[in-house]
Amino acid sequence: VRKAYFTYGRFDIVAFVEAENYKDLRAITTKINSIDGVRSTETLAEA
Repeated sequence: VRKAYFTYGRFDIVAFVEAENYKDLRAITTKINSIDGVRSTETLAEA
């Protein structure tokens, strides 16, 4: 995770992560989803 911000609205936190490829990105999102209290995530990729 490079940056994370608390937000108002639909999501509580926006996190910016870096990954070498989509497989690594999937591993990161899997770890985030396993954190107690995380109900869901949404992934947006920058091309």
